[in-house]
Amino acid sequence: MAGTKRAAAFEATVVLADGSLRRASYMYSREDNGNWRIERDGELLLTLGSCYELLRCVLCGMCGTDFALHRMPFPLPQIAGHEVVARREDGSLVAIDINDGHVSHGSADSCPFCERGLPSQCPYRMTLGIDRLPGGAARYVLAPINNIVPVPVSVSAETAVFAEPFAASLQALRVRSPRGRVGVLGVGRLGALLMTALIASRNKGSPFTVDALVRHTSQHEMALRLGVDSVVSSAEVPQGTYDMVFEATGSPEGLATALLASKRIVHIKSTTGQRTLGLANLTAFVVDELALASFSLPRVQFQWENVAVAPLRSKDIISVWVSPHAHVSHVDCWPQNVRIVTAPLRDLQGENSGTIFGVFDVAIIGSLGEFDDVVRPPHWSSNGKSPQGVVRARGIILLAPQRPDQEAESSALSRALLERDIELYSSRCGDIGEALSVFEKQPELCSSVIRRLNPHRIPIDKVSEAWATKGVWSKVILDCL
Repeated sequence: MAGTKRAAAFEATVVLADGSLRRASYMYSREDNGNWRIERDGELLLTLGSCYELLRCVLCGMCGTDFALHRMPFPLPQIAGHEVVARREDGSLVAIDINDGHVSHGSADSCPFCERGLPSQCPYRMTLGIDRLPGGAARYVLAPINNIVPVPVSVSAETAVFAEPFAASLQALRVRSPRGRVGVLGVGRLGALLMTALIASRNKGSPFTVDALVRHTSQHEMALRLGVDSVVSSAEVPQGTYDMVFEATGSPEGLATALLASKRIVHIKSTTGQRTLGLANLTAFVVDELALASFSLPRVQFQWENVAVAPLRSKDIISVWVSPHAHVSHVDCWPQNVRIVTAPLRDLQGENSGTIFGVFDVAIIGSLGEFDDVVRPPHWSSNGKSPQGVVRARGIILLAPQRPDQEAESSALSRALLERDIELYSSRCGDIGEALSVFEKQPELCSSVIRRLNPHRIPIDKVSEAWATKGVWSKVILDCL
């Protein structure tokens, strides 16, 4: 094509809307002006600016999100894979941050999320291997230059490929500090990395214990080798045993067990894309890093505990949407910096909260039946942005107490929230550079957990085997060379 230079042509396996796979031809070409074109099967798929770099994929880890892409609300077909280690032209090894937003392009000051230290929640972002930007389960990948993270010389590619999921585990510790007795439910890929992140954090002096909650006796020995304090059968945990439970089963059934085991906090890491305890949008809840709890006035001022970012509120005004169905009394006595909107959900358009984010800091709902529409209002158009909810990323949804004339909700989740005052938190991806630094400084801890995950390497030309064996092997790694 006139005016372009051919850069890379290759075949890759893509995920289809029904969950099946097929082969597709890709071409990544750079135009004379430096911009990039991505073509699939001879048709233009995506145009990108000049701030991208073509990298040769080395290894690509596959996780539950990859296998559940067909359940996610993102365009398909897609090349999966966001746990990528690649090489630059000079031969140096790099990892890739998966969020392609304003920070990736050097324009953070044009976005309230990026400007305030939340680039992973930029509403204009693409997500490597998930939302639009083709992933690393291929020979080549295009990555924004600002997303390319050098791998320390002492860290191997086989270790560095775990940087992205390990960063997500470290991120979970930022929401609320681990304290007291901590349980990790699930000892698979994510659970093992969460335990490692907790132990690495404890090595710095944080006082808490870590128990592995397992389903099968065959998992006991592996969990003990991860360095936990004890291993407990998840089926035998008494209600309210743990101060904090991390749910990492990758199964919709895991949340019910986590709610039972916890006496205060449940942190959800699973993103299955499936209905869970009657909720259809729990995966989106995790993507937005939201919290869910029963209503109390102090919780209206909710913030993450351990993240130093610029103020998330406009002039310290807390914007709150209160459902007309929510039983919340004495609204006129609330602090003066709380701005309340009580319009019906159908009348909200996503740009009328009066905050810098265009959506609310807090939503107060009258029942869990409103949860899904608050997380992803069905009548809102994304207009080229990532899907957004009534509540901004890292905000909170509060369940109001039942009206005296209402029939009480009887679900396990509503009982946990309203009767036991359980708080639900979630988190998404973290800082890959921080994860690589831990790998560099604590090599024995990290290499031991990776060995025990027993990663199974599959050649890139046999990607379909990754889908066939996803339930057999602890971790599947694609060898892209």
